[in-house]
Amino acid sequence: MSNDEFPAFSVLMSVYKKEKPAFLDKALESIEDQTVKTKSNCGCCGWPHRE
Repeated sequence: MSNDEFPAFSVLMSVYKKEKPAFLDKALESIEDQTVKTKSNCGCCGWPHRE
């Protein structure tokens, strides 16, 4: 399978302050290991306004 067979797409992922860093590492590794590669990846910091 090659990227030429699929339309370009991006991944948007929310990242929260209290999440374990290992979860982010695992998610990024998963994206990187996919057969069809993304055009871009974007992380969004979703800090709560109040704790």
